[in-house]
Amino acid sequence: MKAVFALVLLALFAFAAADVSELGSNFGSGPVGFGPEREYLPPTRSGEAAPAHSFGPDGYRYKSPSRF
Repeated sequence: MKAVFALVLLALFAFAAADVSELGSNFGSGPVGFGPEREYLPPTRSGEAAPAHSFGPDGYRYKSPSRF
């Protein structure tokens, strides 16, 4: 019985160690969710011309945040 308990404990420790190693160390990007909010806008209709500056680097259109 002690061997089974030790094996389960060792497996849990190995799982926790493997999970922590996937976290990485990118702490320089700042907290998530504290930047200006950007709302996704659906694609324009086929006949409607969209200005190029409204597209983000990921290819989606975003509405710029309004302060007023």
